[in-house]
Amino acid sequence: MGDKAIDARVTSLNTRIAKINALKNLSNAQKSTFASEFQTRITALAALKTKIDADTDPAVAKADYQSIFTDNRIFAIFEPQMSIMAQADSIITRANALLAKTTDLIDRLLVYPERMKKNLESTGGLIFSGQLLLDLAEAGMMREDAYRLVQSHAMRSWKEDLIFRDEVAKDASITALLSQEKLDRTFDYMRQLGNVDAIFKRVLGE
Repeated sequence: MGDKAIDARVTSLNTRIAKINALKNLSNAQKSTFASEFQTRITALAALKTKIDADTDPAVAKADYQSIFTDNRIFAIFEPQMSIMAQADSIITRANALLAKTTDLIDRLLVYPERMKKNLESTGGLIFSGQLLLDLAEAGMMREDAYRLVQSHAMRSWKEDLIFRDEVAKDASITALLSQEKLDRTFDYMRQLGNVDAIFKRVLGE
């Protein structure tokens, strides 16, 4: 009975060593640490097996048999850690795969700045409706009034295929708060791109 219990534990420990060595994102040093601990337990169990086989006193044999379970509680200690490591390893592996695909996609991405600019300009300035709302509110117009005013111009420009910026420039309630210079800034592409470099540095580092 003792031999079978020990053999089952040794088999389980060897299985765990194999699982640890199969983890892709664990360093060799980390793998060695865990494997060494398991191997120490395997050696101790082998010695205990020899002792049990040689036991002649029933009381001693019983105590040695019980020690198989009481003195080898490595499973309770390492099982939660192994579960966490396995899950973390799986997550990191998937993340690395996604990163590799994203990197490849960006490397092969074709960018046509002139076409991009033409597409933006095809909206007649509608993409700046949000900025116009913010600028009107900052200039003193109630936010609710600014929202209704900008929305009405945006919807009319969209439905009647008008140039949003031109329609806005004709509205006295808007020009009373925003000079031509301020309107130019409202519809300035570079204003929207002003923090791009800082954002990339924050995300990708220096």
